[in-house]
Amino acid sequence: MNHFTKPTPIQKKFLTPGVIVLILLALNGLAFLAARFFFGIGAVTNLNNQYPWGSGSASTSPAVSHWPPAASPPPRGPRDQP
Repeated sequence: MNHFTKPTPIQKKFLTPGVIVLILLALNGLAFLAARFFFGIGAVTNLNNQYPWGSGSASTSPAVSHWPPAASPPPRGPRDQP
């Protein structure tokens, strides 16, 4: 900050709709953080000793069973034909 500028109060309101949405997202994150801190990781991730990768629902099974993706064979050129 140089010596030619003087700080002045902002003339616009702070709580715009975008700021309110961001505040709600931050409060949601703080709620999950508090639940994780007080009740353990199993309360927020649905992990336990019987299902260590989650409940095995449709959303977690493909992600676990299909990673890493299989490498495809290299493309064959006209000289590689039998």
